Amino acid sequence: MTRYPLVPITLAFAAGIAAAPRFYLTAFEQVILLLLILSFSALLLRSGRPEHGFSLSMAGFFLCGTFLAAAEHNILPAGHVEQLVRQGLLDPSQPVQLVGWVRSPSIQRHFGETFDVELSEVRQAGQTLPSQGAVRVYYYPQPSDPHGLGLQYGSRLELSLRGLRRPRNFGNPGSFDYEAYMRRRGI
Repeated sequence: MTRYPLVPITLAFAAGIAAAPRFYLTAFEQVILLLLILSFSALLLRSGRPEHGFSLSMAGFFLCGTFLAAAEHNILPAGHVEQLVRQGLLDPSQPVQLVGWVRSPSIQRHFGETFDVELSEVRQAGQTLPSQGAVRVYYYPQPSDPHGLGLQYGSRLELSLRGLRRPRNFGNPGSFDYEAYMRRRGI
């Protein structure tokens, strides 16, 4: 163990990163738990029980790994569309009007086209809310309209949509983490 002292720390930290999607604590709870773990580890080390203190400190490194991996999930500005949903100011199951600009040019797909909209405001049930964040729009044209929208970067638009939902994974073990990918892209 003394020959490679960083191996157990690295393994505990990596295990925390891997466990983060199934480890549900708020940032405040994680910080409090980490402080408790560090305090008890220090007490165990001072009381002559280094193996117990070491084991408990590995739990602290595990917790640091979960905190690092979960940090990207918790940082959202107050007017972010996801925060509006969490606060109950926006109901994604109801029709909504999105106002913003095209953040990525439309991409033609076999079913239609997709594009990302950077939001400036959201309207629902007669209420207008300033908003931030992005929404990926899937446009399915009618058979009578073979031409796509052909939207370019920066085009301002107002969309009336229904069925707004977060990106999601389908739970296939070892599959691509689409939800995290979209989150990193700000969608």
